[in-house]
Amino acid sequence: MKEFLLLLIIIPLLSVTSVNAQDQFIGKWKGNDGSQIGFIEFDEDGYVTLRIGDQIMGGKEFILKGEKGNATYKIDVDKNPIEVVLIMTKIESGKQKKQFCIAQFINDNEMLFAVDFNNQRPTEFTEENSIILKREL
Repeated sequence: MKEFLLLLIIIPLLSVTSVNAQDQFIGKWKGNDGSQIGFIEFDEDGYVTLRIGDQIMGGKEFILKGEKGNATYKIDVDKNPIEVVLIMTKIESGKQKKQFCIAQFINDNEMLFAVDFNNQRPTEFTEENSIILKREL
């Protein structure tokens, strides 16, 4: 009986920890790759917006090459490093393009973020694939 009560207490606590870890991503993050400054914003509704220079892509609705699209994200905080998928969807056709990423928090306001542009998830953080993102307060 004690084990059952213990499970009833622990299981909800574990799920709260997972939600809070995902919530760590919510906000606007700034990165500088040495030549350009960019922003990535994760919102609480599951949409992501990217801005590099004057170009803005993502969010609930945007236009790219004359087509309406949206951008969402999925995060798996149970993986180490954290797995992030950025999903661009053409609204009319439903066609999707996914960008596989990994992330690791340095502290509450900084994270290491890696992207592989060869349609694969990075397996490690390298100088070529990674950037430090800082939360905009």
